[in-house]
Amino acid sequence: MVNDASPRPASSRWSIVAAYALAASATMVMQLAYAPITTVAAQRYGVSVGAIGWLAQISSLLYVVLALPTGIALDRWFRSSLAVGVLLTAIGGALRLVSDDFTWAFIGQFVSAAAQPLILNGVAKLSGNYLAEKDRPLGIALGTAALYAGQLLAIGLGTVFSTLDQIPLLIRIGTAYGIAAAIVLAICLRRPGDYRDTGPPPVGLASLREVWADGFLRTIAALMFIAVGTVMAYMTWLEALLEPAGVAPEASGVMLLAMIVAGIVGSVFIPAWVARKRKEYTLMLVSVAVAAVGGVVLSFAPGVATGLVVMTVLGMLQLSTLPIVLEMVERRSRRNAGTAAALVWMAANAGAVVICVAVQLLVEHPSTAFLVLAGASLLTVPLILRLRRQSLENA
Repeated sequence: MVNDASPRPASSRWSIVAAYALAASATMVMQLAYAPITTVAAQRYGVSVGAIGWLAQISSLLYVVLALPTGIALDRWFRSSLAVGVLLTAIGGALRLVSDDFTWAFIGQFVSAAAQPLILNGVAKLSGNYLAEKDRPLGIALGTAALYAGQLLAIGLGTVFSTLDQIPLLIRIGTAYGIAAAIVLAICLRRPGDYRDTGPPPVGLASLREVWADGFLRTIAALMFIAVGTVMAYMTWLEALLEPAGVAPEASGVMLLAMIVAGIVGSVFIPAWVARKRKEYTLMLVSVAVAAVGGVVLSFAPGVATGLVVMTVLGMLQLSTLPIVLEMVERRSRRNAGTAAALVWMAANAGAVVICVAVQLLVEHPSTAFLVLAGASLLTVPLILRLRRQSLENA
């Protein structure tokens, strides 16, 4: 008798996507715990504001170093590597509670930052392992939106618990959230995924060589270097660049919140629709046009109204591009999805460092800085056109 039953499961496992979203948001809560309270934390710990800044910046630097090794680890031992990531996140949070001083804050942030690549690099592979193909764009979009939600939660918590005496409570809340997220995801990871059937990835550096040999993935990495770098430059320096135009820090903060909220909304709804319509490259080009026009507008007409409009539209389009790119990477790389995602994230973090430093050099010349950001956005146009051509050549 022939068994006609399909070997595929009846449905995607959305529970593990929800658990991953909790863990991803927790990593951002950890990373940005001190960002909204930089000045107050410097006073409590008796260090400079710049020293407090390193509590968040260490994540980008470590990501560049650890991205590829952790990507390879995820491809070889996915569930174990992801479990190690959430465990280290929880441990890093707990280490900050050992003593109420800068040393232990830095140690805890360092450990959590080392775990971040293991979690963020896993979003595409997790969707590929646990979701049916038709659901993967939405799964990746939800996982990415969780990062933005974590940013929003970190800012909100820092706003509510912002006094000298409230800093220990703020850290305890973030730590509790990280531990809870780690437990939930670890429980969900006990069962392997059902959808990955491409065989084991190449051993060791062979996985990286295979990914790097793909010109399509190299082009995506170059694109994300610029695209994410410009977005992070806006997030980092918007307040300083608009202050000479009379925009209050509170107004700049509202613009950044609007940007993140719009990014969450866009990431949830836009990628799945774009994937169905196969309009990825059209959205990318529209996003570039908006970024370029927005930079020019802020250069010549900086203000509260223009800033709010530009940052909201920019957030909805630019931030929703990341899950689209990660879905393209997953579809392209399959068995090397962890390594490929690591290459993209490494390029994105490197771009954030380079472009933020470049804008910092122009912070005394806001108009020029905004034009530089507009020009940087336009540099992605030939990369997007090359991606479209490469996708057609390999169709």
